Amino acid sequence: MPGRSSAMYSLSTDLTCPVCLEYYSDPVTLACGHSFCLSCISRCWERPYGSFSCPVCRQNFTQRTLKRNQQLGEAVQRLHTQRAQSSRGCECTKKQHENLKLFCRNDESLLCVVCDRSQDHRSHNMIPIEEAAQEYKNKVESEKRKVVVEFAQLRQLLDEQEKILLIRLDAVGMKLSKTESRIASRLSTETSSLQKLVQETKEMCQKPAAEFLKNVKSAIMRCETVRLPQPNVSLMADRSDTLVRRPSQDSQLSSSCILLKEISQQFKEDVTLDGKTANPYLVVYENGKRVKRCDTKQDMPDNPERFDSDPCILACEGFTSGRHYWEVEVEDGRYWAVGVTKESVRRKGGIRAIPEEGIWAIGLYWNQYRALTSAVTHLSPSQGLKKVGLFLDYDLGQITFYNAESMEHVYTFHHRFTEKIFPLVWVWSTETRIKLSP
Repeated sequence: MPGRSSAMYSLSTDLTCPVCLEYYSDPVTLACGHSFCLSCISRCWERPYGSFSCPVCRQNFTQRTLKRNQQLGEAVQRLHTQRAQSSRGCECTKKQHENLKLFCRNDESLLCVVCDRSQDHRSHNMIPIEEAAQEYKNKVESEKRKVVVEFAQLRQLLDEQEKILLIRLDAVGMKLSKTESRIASRLSTETSSLQKLVQETKEMCQKPAAEFLKNVKSAIMRCETVRLPQPNVSLMADRSDTLVRRPSQDSQLSSSCILLKEISQQFKEDVTLDGKTANPYLVVYENGKRVKRCDTKQDMPDNPERFDSDPCILACEGFTSGRHYWEVEVEDGRYWAVGVTKESVRRKGGIRAIPEEGIWAIGLYWNQYRALTSAVTHLSPSQGLKKVGLFLDYDLGQITFYNAESMEHVYTFHHRFTEKIFPLVWVWSTETRIKLSP
């Protein structure tokens, strides 16, 4: 809003030191044109390392040339004077605070109805103090919500980093365990060979001299050829360092790509659809890797495992512990959902795809991505979900959905699982084709 208040705000921004973020105190200007408090730039240049450089543009200087900026100092002084004058507010009510009824938006000060008509405030924007208070409360609430959102995003980022580090640590353990087993097996074989050679040598020494001398040359050659291989410790160290390297070494890889790589290597499952659970309107083909919906109901046995009302199907594989990852490709789909469900989910009659019913899923409905919850939860991935990655951490109680092409986090459900969990696919439209990635 134009006015003296906005002008003062703009001026105060221009008169702020980029180091201390306060108004300039004894301002000086460098050769590059940037200005600082004398004390601030002096502290920056008193460091025992580096050259003399501008903290803003990083331009280097061979000499400590500081030029006092008198105009900038006078501008700061004028700003202090203006703020002091505007903060005085209504002069006639210093003794009668109960008469303050108005708020001047231009000067951001409280006024009485008398000062409202004064020359200083005649053209200013006045509102009741109650309205002004409500406006500022709304601003505070808005800022509070922003802070909450930013902290939530920070927590999500930290969770993602924690997952990456845990996956890397698991990978280190698995690599070292395999290497240890391989070395132990080789040592056992070599030890057995050495023990056999020692025993043969002892027996040879007990034989008569003629027979001993006859075979001693070959025995010595056999002993000389025995060399126990040393484990390649440096190779193990290099591999471990690669797996647990600091994030700075991955500066050219996003954490999402790292997460995709690690999950794919360590926890990826080969999931197949279970035709015994398929709704009669669903057709399963390509050895249980694809499913689509048809217009006519198929003649299928009404076994207890089958969904008879809702167009969904489960995978053959179920999980009761550990971490598992699989991917689902969506081809030409407008109405679909993917996720997980508990083994005891209701199969007969209509069911609601919500966590309260033991279903944790996301999907596309009327061109809007949603997390299937009792209250509508809209999702806003940065790009369309053509391939969805699902990461189930059973013990931690999380099912997390990613855009498998970019590994962008889409949504996470939290629940303490108590029974077997199965991958779930839901197909509402006939043009939808679902494929489980091999």
